[in-house]
Amino acid sequence: MRSHSIKLELLRNDDFEIFFQVRAKALMELIGKAMGKNLSLELIEDTGRC
Repeated sequence: MRSHSIKLELLRNDDFEIFFQVRAKALMELIGKAMGKNLSLELIEDTGRC
């Protein structure tokens, strides 16, 4: 689960919205590291594409 950026405690809380937000942030950080860039979900939310 860790390798997929899934936190078990968030799944157990049965709160999809929080789970999704935390996982999206973790995935963006991984993508940013791979690209050598500082990515932010705020930029995506501002464009209405997320």
